[in-house]
Amino acid sequence: MLRLKNVVKTFGALRAVDNVSLEVNEKEIVGLIGPNGSGKTTLFNLIMGALHPESGKIIFQGRDITNLPPFKICHLGINRVHQIPRPFLKMTVIDNVITAYLYGRRGNKYEARSKALEALEFVGLKEKALLSASALNLYERKLLEISRSLVTGCKLLLLDEIIAGLNPAEMERAENMIRKIRDELGITIFWIEHVMKAIKKVAERVIVMNQGKKIAEGKFEEIASNEEVIKAYLGEKP
Repeated sequence: MLRLKNVVKTFGALRAVDNVSLEVNEKEIVGLIGPNGSGKTTLFNLIMGALHPESGKIIFQGRDITNLPPFKICHLGINRVHQIPRPFLKMTVIDNVITAYLYGRRGNKYEARSKALEALEFVGLKEKALLSASALNLYERKLLEISRSLVTGCKLLLLDEIIAGLNPAEMERAENMIRKIRDELGITIFWIEHVMKAIKKVAERVIVMNQGKKIAEGKFEEIASNEEVIKAYLGEKP
């Protein structure tokens, strides 16, 4: 579904993404891990069109999307949930989702409202549709972000530290939501996360980055015992 071929992104002398090639297959849940500053978020920005690489290609469902603007990438079926939710706090929950549905497209308000209610029901926020988004707690705001992505009709969902800041009960519900999105909607998940327990439980395959490079890939148990991965997280042995 998604294929990156020798992608490079630099900021001055820093190679934030250094010749990265990877694939995410349809209906997979793939974790993307690595120490802070390893290039994970930059990689997501490249996929979403917020940044453009110096070289390499990004292919989605057989189409080269390397230099497309974000709204076109969204309409092709890729969307992203950021680590820190940024809803329109003065708008209602449902109006936040309607706005996402209408992003860059024409549509009537009745259709938009119907689609928004479907997305809110899926994530469990339908009963709060008429509340101000400012009334939601952190977990609910993350669900709102997910519903705004789902209403666009995405096929590939990029999750950026969706577990961050949640208590244990909310973490478990978030993990279940990730599975539900894939299992019930058939949406592919590519997921940056630092909570290894969640990655171990949910991700079917894990890709590891360090200093801009992809250094490992495989099942969680395989990468957890990989010497290069251990060195990236813990440093060289004394």
